[in-house]
Amino acid sequence: MSLEPVAVFLTLLVGMGPVKVAIVYLAETADFSPDLRRRVAIRAVSVAGVVAAFLLIAGALLARLLHFTTGALAVAGGIVLLLLGVRMILGQGKPKVEGGPPKDPDALAVYPLGLPLLLNPVGIVALISYSGSPELVDIGIVAVAGFIVLIIDIAVLLGLSRVGRLNEQVVSVTEIVLGFLLAALAIQLIVDGAVDMGVLQTVTTTT
Repeated sequence: MSLEPVAVFLTLLVGMGPVKVAIVYLAETADFSPDLRRRVAIRAVSVAGVVAAFLLIAGALLARLLHFTTGALAVAGGIVLLLLGVRMILGQGKPKVEGGPPKDPDALAVYPLGLPLLLNPVGIVALISYSGSPELVDIGIVAVAGFIVLIIDIAVLLGLSRVGRLNEQVVSVTEIVLGFLLAALAIQLIVDGAVDMGVLQTVTTTT
């Protein structure tokens, strides 16, 4: 049976959508010119798209060659996302250093914008899982859904590139909230991965 297109789209919207990256993009590019902001946006989406295409084509093969399961990948991705979330939360309490080295826009577009925010661990796990499908129609569904999500990403980020400098307090509070949400998602990924590997067992309660 082929994959359900709507379910695939919604999964990739969570795993590759612009929600998690938007506020970080605004905060990290606040001092950039509009042209440089657009360059960062295009590069971030391009990086996410290229990695996503590679995982869809070769993800299942890599998993077999390197002998890891999607559960182990979920745990690893959850740990990375958790570290990023904690950094976002704790980093807001540090004083801003004036006159520090300028940000490298190309490096910023790759990390953390392209990975692991735009293409986050949820998307990575999903793409590797979809990669194992023997049906070409399934791969086509995932490819089309992913392309649509990337179009949404670039439209949102290019739209945000026109936004002026945000109030620093608003950005700080929003980053802290987003950090907590990323940490919660990370914990859920770790738990789901541990259950998938048989390390933990799901507990159901009856009322």
